[in-house]
Amino acid sequence: MNNLIHRTKLYILESNGEPRMVNLFDQVDLERWADDMTHHNVLVHHAVGAEALTTVFIGIDQARGYGSKPILFETELTQANGRSSVIRQYTDHARAVAGHAELLADLRRIKGVPS
Repeated sequence: MNNLIHRTKLYILESNGEPRMVNLFDQVDLERWADDMTHHNVLVHHAVGAEALTTVFIGIDQARGYGSKPILFETELTQANGRSSVIRQYTDHARAVAGHAELLADLRRIKGVPS
């Protein structure tokens, strides 16, 4: 358990789209991280019929220190029944937005919804 705590890294998304690691000993950083995760983490959201595609900044490195770059973004598909699945994860803002656009185009094509 102690190793997991040492590998857990929190990030804040700066206004330029670049993530910055949170100083775990800085109360202001921690409060901003909590606020961002509660109110400001959705990058892009689209509804396609009864389903929704959402790309978010997750603020916690999903690679947990095992990858060369932190995985900080993901695109999730929420189905009509409320079930959600993570479709893709990304290491940077630009890839997350581009990946969302690709998945949105695929979802619209599959559902027969015009772009």
